[in-house]
Amino acid sequence: MKTLYHGTCSVDLASIKKIGLVPGHAKGGDAWAKDHMHQLARNAAKREPSVFVADNEPDAANFARLAAEEMGGDPVIIILHVPDHVFATFHVDELFDSDMTPHAWRAPRVPAACIAAVKPIPKGHSDFEVMSVLSSLMEALRP
Repeated sequence: MKTLYHGTCSVDLASIKKIGLVPGHAKGGDAWAKDHMHQLARNAAKREPSVFVADNEPDAANFARLAAEEMGGDPVIIILHVPDHVFATFHVDELFDSDMTPHAWRAPRVPAACIAAVKPIPKGHSDFEVMSVLSSLMEALRP
């Protein structure tokens, strides 16, 4: 069994608890990349819709804050206990893992039975928002 974390907002929690995490059910990581980060968008366009999870709470918190900003509600982390046979269907998230040790995965879906807990987190700016702003500023300053 593997413990993983999914960042989202409180808006869809009732549905998530009922049907699990389903790609494309709400605006996810690839959709955010397409709207905000051009290089990631080009890479994300080549992938099938996925549910994104991380092995640490800070990464999930970043996505939760983005989700709350985009869709409303409060940012939350869904703590998942994923059995090995379900985890075997996950793929390393190649857009967010550049070293030899994977920290993020994408999955075709995550069953509701894997949800162990929901943890509210404080609102604030995500690291990805800061990166997006810095990337835009750098682009604007290029000759």
